[in-house]
Amino acid sequence: MASFVQRLTERKIAQWAIAYVAGAWLLVEVLGFVAENFGWPVGIVRGTAVFLGVGFFVALVLAWYHGEKGQQRVTGLELLIIAGLLLVAGAAVAYVTRGSAPEESETGAPSTLASDLRSVAVLPLVNRSAVQEDEFFVQGIHDDILTQLAKINSLTVISRTSVMQYAGTTKPMREIAGELGVAAVLEGGVQRAGDRVRVNVQLIDAGSDAHLWAETYDEELTATNIFSIQSDIARKIAVALQAMLAPELEGRIEALPTESLKAYELYVRGRQLWHSRASLDRASDYFARAIDLDPNYALAHSGLAATYVLLPNYGYDSPSYSYPQAIRSARQALALDSTLAEPYATLAQVKYVFEWDWDAADLLFRRAIGLSPNYANGHYWYAYFLFRRGRVEEALAVAEVALALDPMSPSMEAGIAGRLYNIRRFDEAAERLRSVLAENPNHPAANLWSGAVLVATGDYEGGIAALERGASLAPKSMSSQTILAAGYASAGEGTRARELLKGLEADDTWRRASPAWIAAAYAQLGEADRAFDWLQRALEERDNWLMNIRTEPLFDPLRADERFVSIVRRVGLDLE
Repeated sequence: MASFVQRLTERKIAQWAIAYVAGAWLLVEVLGFVAENFGWPVGIVRGTAVFLGVGFFVALVLAWYHGEKGQQRVTGLELLIIAGLLLVAGAAVAYVTRGSAPEESETGAPSTLASDLRSVAVLPLVNRSAVQEDEFFVQGIHDDILTQLAKINSLTVISRTSVMQYAGTTKPMREIAGELGVAAVLEGGVQRAGDRVRVNVQLIDAGSDAHLWAETYDEELTATNIFSIQSDIARKIAVALQAMLAPELEGRIEALPTESLKAYELYVRGRQLWHSRASLDRASDYFARAIDLDPNYALAHSGLAATYVLLPNYGYDSPSYSYPQAIRSARQALALDSTLAEPYATLAQVKYVFEWDWDAADLLFRRAIGLSPNYANGHYWYAYFLFRRGRVEEALAVAEVALALDPMSPSMEAGIAGRLYNIRRFDEAAERLRSVLAENPNHPAANLWSGAVLVATGDYEGGIAALERGASLAPKSMSSQTILAAGYASAGEGTRARELLKGLEADDTWRRASPAWIAAAYAQLGEADRAFDWLQRALEERDNWLMNIRTEPLFDPLRADERFVSIVRRVGLDLE
């Protein structure tokens, strides 16, 4: 025995083994990272891991025969052993990588799922509870599954806005997948009964109707179990679609946001209201109550920050009040969990709108998208930013990514059309708006931007009609009223413009409107001094719409004025 140990020592077997294991581990980690970020098939990493495992024994053989100095002759026995090990490695690699090829369905039809089609739509889950009130809970689980999947870089995940349109649909899976541009569809249901929750899901290859994976979860109703179910669903979808999950990403997916079921339920209610924009003040209240129950609930802080940043756009509060609140909440969310994407996007919006720090905002947007590559709103808001900064071609490319992730969103399409109007690409804006209005004739923003385009191109009658329709569809929005006032002024209807402006300027109503649009109206009325007075208020209030000042057509009468040049530069923009 002592002689055998001595021979192991002489041949440095331990050193060879340690060096090989360290090198193999490093290679697998690097390969996993590259595969995750470039969408390589999972079979590559599995095959490499098996090959390296067998290679360990090859390394031991080499060490035994060549580890001792001076003994370098290759023997026949050595070659035979290595050849046998390589045959075993080849067979093992072939076995574990065969799942990388497209599979056949149970009926023998070839699956359409290919390595470049790792895309999925998660349809709204069916509420199978006896109580309709549980609908918010079911939607919350659906949202959380989408949020988890959105983090996976090697998957394309369709966003909530687009998939919600299929709630209760009877369309075939193949048709839904074709409309959304995905290879796979997840469907299922949730039943909440007493202290139990039951979730059943199935992942379907839309091309062949084959079941790629299905599972039923039946657990005690606790926050820990809910998050565990959501994480497991996301992980198993990734495996079924052959998407790579790096260890760091898997850890993020498995993290427990809160142990309080009540805090989770309040957060879910707030999130539903945030999505609908129906009552943002109530949404902020739900998020705040969730934080009261669990101050360390990072997602609730993130939701509150995302709500504050929207309040000025919907006439609830002024930017000078809401944006500092958004900053505080977003920073608190990141202090608790720096891997959340949404707070970075919230901070990015505030950075350039409120602080006029465009470079910092750019980095924050990129950070948000990097953490959640399928974050449709993150891409959309970044496109807004790029349009406003004058990086138009980049903006269009990012906007197309946003639309690919949320292909059925009329608001997103209308918003991008609005930015095309701002940069005077009227024909492109009009084409997009016609498409939106054909399917959504009562969409407020689409009507407003359509009116703005028509007025800008000389169709005053059609433009005013569209603007009035848009404003009537959003009666509580003071911003829509200011856009209408600017439209009246631009169309030569000064009396109607001044009448509307008089009401907007009364008391503090203008703080819930847009001082920048009021300034645009006065610019079109030929009252430059009053226009600059309102631009000064827009600066003081950090009006979001002021960020369009560089190219907005309604400001053309002011462009030669040095005061205008000074304002453009003050907000951090260039005139060219």
